[in-house]
Amino acid sequence: MRSNGPHTLRLSKVIYDKLRQTERVGTLLRDAILAVNEAFGDQQVDDLNLLGDTVWMIQELILDEIVRFKHPAFLDEREWRLVARFDPRTTIGPAENINEPFFHFRNSNGYMIPYIVLKPTAARLPVVSIRFGPSMDFRRYENSTRLFLADAGYPQVDLTGSDLPVIL
Repeated sequence: MRSNGPHTLRLSKVIYDKLRQTERVGTLLRDAILAVNEAFGDQQVDDLNLLGDTVWMIQELILDEIVRFKHPAFLDEREWRLVARFDPRTTIGPAENINEPFFHFRNSNGYMIPYIVLKPTAARLPVVSIRFGPSMDFRRYENSTRLFLADAGYPQVDLTGSDLPVIL
């Protein structure tokens, strides 16, 4: 899926099972090693750039997988994630966007949180439900989220809170 910026987008189902997570990484590493072995066979690889590129490729493959992993305690969330990855093969965009910052930042409990702005190129996103995390003040989050959704043109989205208990 393409965005209107230098990102590739992918909707991925979160994996909560530790065994499946380990199997995914193991399969990915095995396949990468087999591919490298097939490409080079018995040839000695002396090119440090090639070795570096191979390690970088394997890191990227693993990163693509681990963004889908989450602790089993959150299984009830049944989460899907929209994963945005920077694609260096693309250009940033038209010249008029050259001054647009690549990263934006927000404050959350005294921490700086980086984020990127994604703007769909097509019609509105087909959002049908949103489930937010555990909270001591459920109504506050529910009300502000409903206002946000209505303002964004999504008044009919099903909104529910997490069933997980709040830890104090």
